[in-house]
Parts: sequence; C-alpha cells; structure tokens
Amino acid sequence: MASNGLHEEDLTCTVCWDIFTDPVVLSCRHSVCKGCLENYWSEKEENECPLCRRRSSRDDPPVCLPLKNLCEAFWKERARPEEWCSEHSERFKLFCKDDKELICVVCRDSRKHKSHNCSPIEEAAKEIKVKFRDFF
Repeated sequence: MASNGLHEEDLTCTVCWDIFTDPVVLSCRHSVCKGCLENYWSEKEENECPLCRRRSSRDDPPVCLPLKNLCEAFWKERARPEEWCSEHSERFKLFCKDDKELICVVCRDSRKHKSHNCSPIEEAAKEIKVKFRDFF
C-alpha cells in the first residue's frame, strides 16, 4: 500500500494486471495502459473499451495525468528499498524485539518470527528513545 492511502490495486491496469504505464482514460471513464489499449485495439474491428466493450469516441484517448502522477509517485516510494521487505515486497510496519530488526506483517506470521515479541515501528521507536534518554 502506498503511504497516501492508495492500494496497489487502485493503480493496476485490468488488462495487464501491472501498475499503469501511461494510463489513458476512455470516454466510458475506464483507464488502461496506453500500450495495453493499442494491443487490444489492434485485434479488434472497432475501438472499444476492454472492460465494458463500449465504443470509444476517440481514436487517441488522452493520458490520465492524475493517475499517471500517482503511479509515478508509487514507483518512487517503492524504489526506496530500505522501507520494503525484500522477501515479501511489503512495507516494513513492525519491529521484532527478539531479532532487533524491521519486519513486514508477512514476516511476523512466518515461522521465523511467529513466537517473537513484535510491535509497530512507531511504538518500538518511542520505547528506544526513552531508553536512550534514560541512559544519558
């Protein structure tokens, strides 16, 4: 999930099932990747929406800039590997107190951390700050 509250599914093309690449918006208001639409239309006699099959009123639908910007922001956020679990491609949300490492929710439920003492990152950070403050 992106930090702005969007889920990856909100940014996924229903044709290729990947994050949108140059999303275009059709007259029916559905959005698909420009490349996916071009491929789909190359196999059809009429230019119709791949989702609802409604005929498109434009042969060259416009790029949906807000959606394109959201997808780019999603990829930029995803590009920061220190915030993501490389094993499960999930954002770190927990701190394993036993192993003293950041983990994702999938890691927490895995055999490796199942019986470990874990807490949300923010909560663990506050506890550590208090320990350091008391230490000095």
